[in-house]
Amino acid sequence: MNLSRAKFLRISAAALGAVLSPLPAMSCFGLGRMINVKDLTYATFAPHVNTLFRITRNDRSVIDLELVEVIDQSGQHNHRSGTPQMETFSLLFRGPLGEYISQETYPFSHPELGSFRIFITPVVGKDSKGFYYQALFNRLVSDSGDHSADKEIL
Repeated sequence: MNLSRAKFLRISAAALGAVLSPLPAMSCFGLGRMINVKDLTYATFAPHVNTLFRITRNDRSVIDLELVEVIDQSGQHNHRSGTPQMETFSLLFRGPLGEYISQETYPFSHPELGSFRIFITPVVGKDSKGFYYQALFNRLVSDSGDHSADKEIL
């Protein structure tokens, strides 16, 4: 086979581009920007109820979970003067009936938020719409409300 150098480079570049480019369905899920879990707050998730979050399992299969509820539980703590303030909230996700997800830390991605890793556990069982999973967040918050110095209690 007689192949010119220029043609070889064009074919190689096209093949490399095809291999390295993400699938179109995955590119809308913000895979490029990684968020630190300590930067995830109730306010991060509240506007995204009823939107899809994609998780990737160990076998590289992906499953979309719908965020069905964000529950702020911070007001349930006894805030005495001089005690650290806690931010406590939970996320309730619904997954498809045909795919059960075990309790584990998964990489999540969302088209607007980007990517992050959180621990989810199955809860409530299932209903006609799917299986339910929960993520819980408990953290100390500095007096200024700034989360940058938080210690996580997960």
